[in-house]
Amino acid sequence: MGNQITNTITEILSDEPYVPSEVPTQNQLNVLRELQKQLASKPAPDCQEDIALFRDLWEAAGGESGEFVLESDFWKDRFGFQSQKPLSDVRGGGRLSLLALQYLSKNPRGRQLLDKAQRRRDAAVTADLASRNDEFQSYPFAPALINVVRMIAERLQVVGPHGLPAPPLETSSSPNYHSIRNIEDFYDIVVDVMYLVDQQFERVGAGYMGFPEVMKSVDESLNSLLRQRAANSLRLVC
Repeated sequence: MGNQITNTITEILSDEPYVPSEVPTQNQLNVLRELQKQLASKPAPDCQEDIALFRDLWEAAGGESGEFVLESDFWKDRFGFQSQKPLSDVRGGGRLSLLALQYLSKNPRGRQLLDKAQRRRDAAVTADLASRNDEFQSYPFAPALINVVRMIAERLQVVGPHGLPAPPLETSSSPNYHSIRNIEDFYDIVVDVMYLVDQQFERVGAGYMGFPEVMKSVDESLNSLLRQRAANSLRLVC
């Protein structure tokens, strides 16, 4: 399956363009610092800012009738969290993953992807296909997004690999810095990569058990996607 996934990704991404590696501009540095701050901030049940984000997600996604609750099957059914307690899932991606999910749920492209993922989960439950590997098989949407957030953060050197500290942003250099001009650019990249995840899952018929291989191949292709965005951004500046 690994070669099939890699070949499919190669079809999606064109040759990687050349982008110079440079230290971040002051504007990019401000964005990177904000990303670093939000990634390091772990959502907590006693933080009103975090609860407000969950409430906004609840309302944006058409939460169940009645009062907002932080523990509900709604979080599994609508966003693909792995339990009724979304707080336990999002800690790996910090508040940044929660903000990215909020952006995705309100972005037209992201909302389409979220709706599609829910239909896939509903079909799997209705047809009782939990152990089958076919087009109805679903994947953990919210954990996938959290992994994507960390993948991108690592490429931007906001955090080191495996959660290790990142080098000082002021003296770091990367061609990927050209891919972000503001926070919204980061969230747009998240949406783009989630589309790639979804396409790969469908194209190779991975099934739930093959999903880690899909994520691995997407991770390996992320540099090309970021270089393309960076090259486009440089052309706009020129």
